Amino acid sequence: MPGAKLAAAVERARKGKSAQMTQSGAGGAMRSTGIVSFAHDGTAATKLTEHVGSQEFGVVYVDKVLYFKVVSAGTGWLAIRQGASDALAKQFGPLVQAMQQSQRGGTAGSPDAVWKVVAVTPAAITYRTHATQRQVAAALDKTGMSQVQAPPGGEDIVEAIAPNGLVRQVDTIINGAVTLQVDYRGWGPAVTISAPPDSTDA
Repeated sequence: MPGAKLAAAVERARKGKSAQMTQSGAGGAMRSTGIVSFAHDGTAATKLTEHVGSQEFGVVYVDKVLYFKVVSAGTGWLAIRQGASDALAKQFGPLVQAMQQSQRGGTAGSPDAVWKVVAVTPAAITYRTHATQRQVAAALDKTGMSQVQAPPGGEDIVEAIAPNGLVRQVDTIINGAVTLQVDYRGWGPAVTISAPPDSTDA
């Protein structure tokens, strides 16, 4: 399927590379900046500084574990693991989902997803992929986030991809509204992002 081929091409292009990443969502109430790095085996790690209102947070995502601290409150790092049943893990489920969504570059890899080209410029080709509630739920289950409820209307992923196969922007759209926008700039060699050494389990 073309969508699967597109996802495979994007994955090949970004292996061994990193990019500066900016995320915004929740109607502009949340904004984060940092870096995402893709290893040659395709796994990704992310390090961000996030602002929600007047609060500042540190976020590191490495080896399927989300590390989180409230910078503005001076707290230490908490490790939030996928599939955990505690209240904090459930609370941060959507954030883990957003991290995974931004790293996997949308849902174009689903063999039965409905997708189309919506814009073509010299800088990028923009694709729009619609995933049904069932497809979103299956993706969540595959990434260990089955406790996160998939939206009834599914979701749309709009991806702008440069001619070299590297992603420039990914928008997640639910119920007609952009719930998460991720921009990538300054692609270069992969960098090492490590888990905080002094974290404690949530």
